[in-house]
Amino acid sequence: MRDRLLRRALLAGGLALGLVTGGGLAYGYWTLSGTTDGPGVLLSGYYGLQVTTSNGTQYDGTTFSLPATDPLVTTTFLPGGSGATVLTLTSLSSISMPITIGVTFGGSAASSFTVGSIVHGAAATQNNGICSTGAVLAPGGAITLAAGATTQVCIQVTMTANAPDPGAGQGTALAGVTIAFDSIQPQPGS
Repeated sequence: MRDRLLRRALLAGGLALGLVTGGGLAYGYWTLSGTTDGPGVLLSGYYGLQVTTSNGTQYDGTTFSLPATDPLVTTTFLPGGSGATVLTLTSLSSISMPITIGVTFGGSAASSFTVGSIVHGAAATQNNGICSTGAVLAPGGAITLAAGATTQVCIQVTMTANAPDPGAGQGTALAGVTIAFDSIQPQPGS
């Protein structure tokens, strides 16, 4: 009986020693601390944009087609000629918003037209189809419009010099001008 108790005590002691030292089981604990750079502070607020065409038509939103009475649509283009329209942008936002501008053309002669320039600023105007008095927006660039601010944008469209002329100086009308405004929150530090 004594041998039995001794064996049990040795077995229990061996088991306890095995559990304490690991006995083939792995147990680990680690921690890592440090500093990382994240996206920075994100702006909070809402975006909204109202666009008023040169004839007073208002659009709330980002994509629209110029009305048939807009000067750009009523211009008769000859090869190499240009036309322009002035839009008023009003920020309905609670934060500053960078705005990019895209222009597309419709109709059978669409490939004959290009955006000549986009000029922006409080006094951006057009004279005889040429945009003037303002800062020229670089291709792919953006206008930053502060919360509640208003600015003028002049979009000048040019008919390529090698475009077909319908003959006798009749010219070509521009059909289906669509203008799209887009705004993406800037990355901090940019």
